[in-house]
Amino acid sequence: MSKISAFILLLFFLTGVFFGQSIKLENSFGSFDGASAFSYVSTGFFYVACTGDETVHKIDTNGVEAASIGGYGWTEAAFDSPVDIFATPLKVYVADKNNNRIQVFDRYLNYQFEIKNEDNVLFPQSCAVSEQGDIFILDSDNLRILKFDMFGNYLDEIGNINSGKFTLQEPKKLAISKKGDLFVLDKKKILIFDLFGNGKQIYKLPFEGENINIYGNIITVNGLYEIIVIDLRTGKTNLLNKVADSLKADFIVDSVIVGKKLYVLTTSEIMKYKIGK
Repeated sequence: MSKISAFILLLFFLTGVFFGQSIKLENSFGSFDGASAFSYVSTGFFYVACTGDETVHKIDTNGVEAASIGGYGWTEAAFDSPVDIFATPLKVYVADKNNNRIQVFDRYLNYQFEIKNEDNVLFPQSCAVSEQGDIFILDSDNLRILKFDMFGNYLDEIGNINSGKFTLQEPKKLAISKKGDLFVLDKKKILIFDLFGNGKQIYKLPFEGENINIYGNIITVNGLYEIIVIDLRTGKTNLLNKVADSLKADFIVDSVIVGKKLYVLTTSEIMKYKIGK
């Protein structure tokens, strides 16, 4: 039985297709050592980064592992604190924080190349890739977002001290929408930038977010024990859910909604919920 299979998660969606619907735990799968983030792709796979044993896993929604790589180190396909992961159907990007780089793999987890900035001072806390192939890296220690092209060539810097009220303060994670807007989790706020680094909007959160994910038109933002859901089709920010019971032995690491399924990553497994009847 899952460590947190007994907890109750109640969804309260104020608008959108999820209005008034409940969720039910279907099953849990995977076995991870200190999972830090996951990324779902339309081919039906999750890519999971783990800081506990410095690994990355490719796993399907039935719990079958297709590939894994890693172990501690600084060579190709080795990691020192893989804190975030972003996957497309063709490529996988891993924020290898203490090695000061993004490692890029193909969909089978074969090494392709790495990205470092010119001054070699990069602390990648999070990464995301636009539909055009531009790569955005949250350099948390230097309070900035670095933009690279699909080949790893530096293009721009976003959210630095010249960004006014959109200056990053304590950024944790970033995500990117199909439209190309950047959503940056910073304390109890989400800062929204366009692809050129112009600040567009600020959303206030009722709790300090730990992770943010976008799949389709749905954003999920989770704290350790809560998840807020935002439907980009409505443009409203009052879509929220609430965890009604403590997680006790574990906590929420990451979350994503795919169709009518909610997937919740803990440090040790993925929990799958059905939304609606």
